[in-house]
Order: sequence, then structure tokens, then C-alpha cells
Amino acid sequence: KEIVTENDLLLFAQHRNDQLETVLLQLFRGAGVKGLSGMPADIEFSRGILIRPLLDISQQEINAYAQQHHLQWIEDPSNQDLQFDRNYLRQEIIPLLEQRWPGIDTTVSRVAQHCAEAYSVLSGSAKEKMLAMYLADKQSLSISALLSQDDLNQQWIIREWLAHLGARMPRQKVMTAILRDVLLAQPGANHVVQHDGYTIRRYQGSLYLVVEHKMPELGQSISWPEQKKVLDLADNGQLKLNDTQQGIPKHIWQQGEICVKYRQGGEKIALFNRAGRHGLKKLYQEAEIAPWQRDRIPLIYINGELAAIARYWISADFYAQGEDCYNLIWE
Repeated sequence: KEIVTENDLLLFAQHRNDQLETVLLQLFRGAGVKGLSGMPADIEFSRGILIRPLLDISQQEINAYAQQHHLQWIEDPSNQDLQFDRNYLRQEIIPLLEQRWPGIDTTVSRVAQHCAEAYSVLSGSAKEKMLAMYLADKQSLSISALLSQDDLNQQWIIREWLAHLGARMPRQKVMTAILRDVLLAQPGANHVVQHDGYTIRRYQGSLYLVVEHKMPELGQSISWPEQKKVLDLADNGQLKLNDTQQGIPKHIWQQGEICVKYRQGGEKIALFNRAGRHGLKKLYQEAEIAPWQRDRIPLIYINGELAAIARYWISADFYAQGEDCYNLIWE
């Protein structure tokens, strides 16, 4: 993926017999329509395209061509190891099937094509429904909109949502848990479903896919070295200073002692054009910041005073407009 760039083609040499093995393996694993579609002849890959130009050609035809043209090739010795399911199918099962049903690779390839066409129609319809209830700024789904669909459509929409966010397709057990334990949970319940390095959970009427990160050490205090515009945060990304005309004045930043901490409870901050001082808990709730995000949000202190909450607010005590300032970016 790092090598393939725009307009590049990545060629795979999988052939029709590989497709037969793939479809049978998917069948034995209980795959749905997508799995039974087998391998696509072309698919987007990184910034280019992955294509399989030999997918409709049999292994026998390829071998005959190689022998006719006196080509040399290397046989992977692991191809003989029957502990691998694909090899067991290839050497023990498929020869028996071919004795009874000659040309089975062609017919199963046709089945895969039918499944691919059916999946394309179903997936296209589900994706259209998914995008209509997708909240792009939060990458979440409206639960009320999901619940207006029947069970089957809910499953297709959730699969399209997960695919849109780059997650793998869930097993049926995981899908059942999402539908039963998360979608139908009482408001305020904190049910979580684990899937593929993520958690799936609900908040404020929306369904979220949350990356499972290691939490930073929340009791630490991190000094921000003078003249450094980027600060690495262990297990929590980076903080960067962005030049701007509104934010924390550069002269205050450069003359102050800067450190980064995490919420301990009871912190308050004054906001520009808003009276009083406000607790972080209340501000997070008003901004609908999900509970699992709150503890890891960096707090920036200048000379021991809370000056900013990364990505969200700058204290009125440190805020200026119309002069050289820094704004904080948390990635």
C-alpha cells in the first residue's frame, strides 16, 4: 500500500482454480453474499487499482502456456502442506469434485459472478440509506434512523458504515450483539461491542466506531520545551502550534512556562464572550464530546493556570485577537 501510487496497477496472478478454492473456503466458513462473490477481477487498492487479469483462465491453461514457451518457475514448497485448508482442498477435495463434475471451476466462477452482482445491488441500496443517516462530522450513525429500518436493512446499513470507515466485516455473532445490546439499549446505557480493534457503542442517540487506543498516563505533567512547535504525547498523538491572528499571543506563550496535563476533576475555565467560569465536565457535555474521549483531551497550562483545552477552547484570560498568536492543533 505504501508503494502503490495514483494510476498504478498492481497485478495478481490468481486464476480460475484459485477462485474455486476461495469460494469453497468462504462457503465452509459460512460467508454471506459478499464472501461468496470470491475475488474481484479489479478493486481499488491504496491510491491505485489491483487487478487479476488471469482470474478467468484455468491453471491448466497457464501450465500449458508455460511449458509451450519453456518458461521457468518456482514452486512454493508450502503448497504441499495439507495442514493449510487451501492446500487440502486443492489436493484432496477438488480432484474428487472434478471427477464427478468436470468444469466445476467454470460453474463456481459463474456462481461467484452472480453473487457479486447481487451484492453490488444490495450494497448500493444499503450505502444510499447509510449515507442518509450518516453524521459525517462525528462519523456516526443516527440510531433513530437505523431503528426505522427492518432488521435485515439494519445489518446491511451497519456493514456499509463499517466498510466506509475501513473496518472489517463483523461476524454474525458481533452483528447480533450490535443490534441487541447497543441499538436496543436504554438511553444512557454504556453497552460496548468489541470488533477488529474497535469498540462499537452509542452516545447521544448515535452509533460510534471507536478505535481502541492505549490510554496515556493521566496523572503526568508534560513540559513543553521552549521554541518547540510540536510536542509528542505518549499514547496520545501530537500537539502542534499553528500561527494565527487569534488565539494565545506569542509573547505570552514564549515568556511562560508551558506544561500539558490531563483532567483530574474540578477544572474550570473562563471563555471569551461568556460570563463566569465553567467546569470542564459541563463544557464537554454541552459540546457533546463522547465520554470515552474526554479523559485523553490534553489541557495546556501556562505558568500553572489552565490556558486551553486542546482542539476546543482557549481561556479568556489568555485569548487575544488581531495580533500574532498561536492556536493549538491536537492530532
